[in-house]
Amino acid sequence: LSRAAAAKTGGDQCVPGDLLQMRCEGTATYQVKFTGQWTAENFPVDYPENAHWSPLVGATHKTYDAFWYRKGLATPGVQEVAETGNPAPLLEELDNDMYLSSARAAGPVFQRDGPPTEMMIELTADSMNDQLTVISMVAPSPDWFSGVASLDLCDHNTGEWRDSITMDLKAYDAGTDRGMTFTAADDAIEDKKIIRTVKCRGYAFCGERGDSS
Repeated sequence: LSRAAAAKTGGDQCVPGDLLQMRCEGTATYQVKFTGQWTAENFPVDYPENAHWSPLVGATHKTYDAFWYRKGLATPGVQEVAETGNPAPLLEELDNDMYLSSARAAGPVFQRDGPPTEMMIELTADSMNDQLTVISMVAPSPDWFSGVASLDLCDHNTGEWRDSITMDLKAYDAGTDRGMTFTAADDAIEDKKIIRTVKCRGYAFCGERGDSS
């Protein structure tokens, strides 16, 4: 569906932490690139004409402080991104001491066949805030998004900051709307459900690169 790559652009030397794991010391700056792969060719079933991504939002944080995670409940800011693509409430949530660095990309960006659709943000990590979480709405959709939660930027086996990381991302349902198709009418859920992976059930993300399970 999408791909994220984090590349270190600067940082301090890393040294051993405690006896249980190596901790990366100092700071490291990462360029985080989000590449959309949600195209009609890759996912032809019910592919919407105005497919696009909301502005990428990301933050670095401590272990267990991801602003969303699979099987967790969406915060109001995450719900707003997942349902409307508006990043403002989430950025307000990230403006506190739980997060070392946060940023948003320009957008929205429309997904087209041909050259990849990309967004970029820059974030800083340090020895205590070495996890990365990002999110972007799959739009249009009831409450779906793509992203990654708690990606380790530090290699705790070596105590070295990772030079680069590239990974394929999945689609997730925020658990705040009952809609099952990209253009379904709003159907809010009073009691939020847990965030879960969106899989092909014959109506979304099916095709050459879709999850057929």
